[in-house]
Amino acid sequence: MPNPKRVTRGPSPKPVIGWREWVRFPDLGVGQMKAKLDTGTCTASLHAFDLRETAREGAPFIRFLIHSEQGSCEPTSPSELPLVSRRPVRDSGGKRV
Repeated sequence: MPNPKRVTRGPSPKPVIGWREWVRFPDLGVGQMKAKLDTGTCTASLHAFDLRETAREGAPFIRFLIHSEQGSCEPTSPSELPLVSRRPVRDSGGKRV
């Protein structure tokens, strides 16, 4: 994974990132995958499919699959994380899907 360029503005340099960058999700078993970045949002999303809600010791969890390789239809192994919140999904035009 390439190192981001550094730009000095004031006392601490900040990385300059592009529209698409390589990201890692080691807890999901994903070494690296391309991600689109949007600096104008307060939250992030991950395209997941085959979502199934489960429970572990009474706490809600969500199981899902993702495509970690761009252009590949092969899913990664199933992932499971605590269910933190539910949000409506919107398309690029802002309409709920």
